[in-house]
Amino acid sequence: MKKIEVNQQIKKIRIIIKQSRFSDILIFLFLVVVSIIFSRPLLSNRVLFTHDGTFHVSRIIGTQFSMEEGQFLPTITSKWMNNFGYSWNLFYPPLFAYIGVLVKPFFVTYTKTLYSIVFYLSIIACLSMYYLVLEITKRKKAALITSIIYISAPYRITNVFVRMALGEVITMSFLPVLFLGLYNLLKGNGKRHYLITVGAVVILLSHNISSVITLFIAIAFGLFNIKEVVKKDIIRKLLINCFFIVSITMFFFVPLFESKQYTNYAVFDSSFMTSNEEMHKQSIHLKQLFVDNFKYERAFSIDDEKDHTSEMNFSLGYPIIISLVMCPYVFYRLIREKRAINTQLYFIMMGCVCVYLTTFYFPWDKMPRAVTFLQVPYRFLTPAVFLLSVQAGMSISYIEDKMNLYHVFAAMILLIIYTYPYFINLSYDDLATEYPMLVDSTSFLACANFEYLPYEARKNFDDLCQRNNEVIKLKGEAKIVDYYKENVKMSFEIKDNSNEDLILELPYTNYIGYKIELNGQKINIEESPRGLIQISIPGGKNGQISVSYPGTNAMNITKTVSILSTVLFIVYVAIINTKDVLKNKKVEVQSNE
Repeated sequence: MKKIEVNQQIKKIRIIIKQSRFSDILIFLFLVVVSIIFSRPLLSNRVLFTHDGTFHVSRIIGTQFSMEEGQFLPTITSKWMNNFGYSWNLFYPPLFAYIGVLVKPFFVTYTKTLYSIVFYLSIIACLSMYYLVLEITKRKKAALITSIIYISAPYRITNVFVRMALGEVITMSFLPVLFLGLYNLLKGNGKRHYLITVGAVVILLSHNISSVITLFIAIAFGLFNIKEVVKKDIIRKLLINCFFIVSITMFFFVPLFESKQYTNYAVFDSSFMTSNEEMHKQSIHLKQLFVDNFKYERAFSIDDEKDHTSEMNFSLGYPIIISLVMCPYVFYRLIREKRAINTQLYFIMMGCVCVYLTTFYFPWDKMPRAVTFLQVPYRFLTPAVFLLSVQAGMSISYIEDKMNLYHVFAAMILLIIYTYPYFINLSYDDLATEYPMLVDSTSFLACANFEYLPYEARKNFDDLCQRNNEVIKLKGEAKIVDYYKENVKMSFEIKDNSNEDLILELPYTNYIGYKIELNGQKINIEESPRGLIQISIPGGKNGQISVSYPGTNAMNITKTVSILSTVLFIVYVAIINTKDVLKNKKVEVQSNE
């Protein structure tokens, strides 16, 4: 009798947990613990020296320098590139750098700031995947297992702890957010459609290449659900999201396109970046997708010129591979039960297309030159792992009736064992400190490959590293007196200018946004043969030259538009959620009556 009573009490407790928010809290804490487990290598300070770790730390440092100089939403770091100035934020989406500067006081050092952001991104990836699969399948256990599969995927681990490819790490965290909004709009109640804006804005302001790939798979999702897309209410909500996405990200993309029109930067020059042939060589062999290679044996080394792909794991991961094997059974169930298959079909087909694009079987060497913008084919593993993880969750949902929480716990333990070789083999070059190398203004670590210099400046890089920070006369004769230069501000006086036109090369890299005045009147800016700023002064004209960096009109207008749009979006979301809460309370009151 006592045993029966105990079982009844246990059943009552389970019912109470299911009917309360307590189960949601437990799931949240469980996923946080999982994120902590798979973020263990962040405890090592040497994670900084991954492929790109130092670059991202330098972005925070450079952005902080610029803010201290008085720039708002800064673009130019005046201390980089031998104090001529270098811009990450005009070309590389700056969201991470801005957030890094804002939260750095809480984490003391730049490296701890980077690690902390990566850790929180792991939590976001885990939670967002859970809620996406829950929205699609309505099965909590399937959603839990899927979130663990996603966060433990070999390529995600590679992105974080071997490459520190922060743009792709952020994309992997917010792709589920974007698709949660899309799915909720097209297949759900549409109450969380604003998540489309949240996911899209974060990805757009984090990584250009991932943004293009994300647009490609998002449009494909719309085409797979075209019957829903053409409905008036859905079109209206899509247009609202498009408005917010464009207006919030405008402060970055308008200056980016303005820069592209302004002069030829190395990043836009096909002869400087990769070729189709080189891109094809970076493709993945089929075996690499199906066989794990947990050889995380080293990370970044300044003098090491070996092929970085040799230390990377391109495997899809056995959980995803097993779920692909289950697909015939899943589709058999769907067809037999006369259920819609377009969602499942989308995730498996697009996942497989993305996998195909990473391989040698796709003719990257025969594609138009424009595709080299993607740099390496294996970038498509980011959406492939995301899409196939969701597909795995949908497949698991069809066998969930035979599962309990013990199976979920067992799955987690198996995945930890599965990734254990990674934890024991991960090692890094033991470089001494971060700051001297990063703050060195001509350091390779501070500015990556200097691809965001004007093409002529990149070509004359060695020469510019030896150039002093004085004004140089390229043509004409005159005296330069009372010279003063501090960061992006400079002034000097021209005296005894000859009748010949005077051409001066100023110690500033040629980026948009500088303003130069002669006796209070604005003068035109040109580019010198070495990619620096050049000005021309008419013969015989003397006076005071002043240099400042107010930004272009387009830059300042779009900053204002983006800030106002962000505030408007927050208000819009608050109104939607408030209406929803009030509506639910009204329904509860009516049901009680």
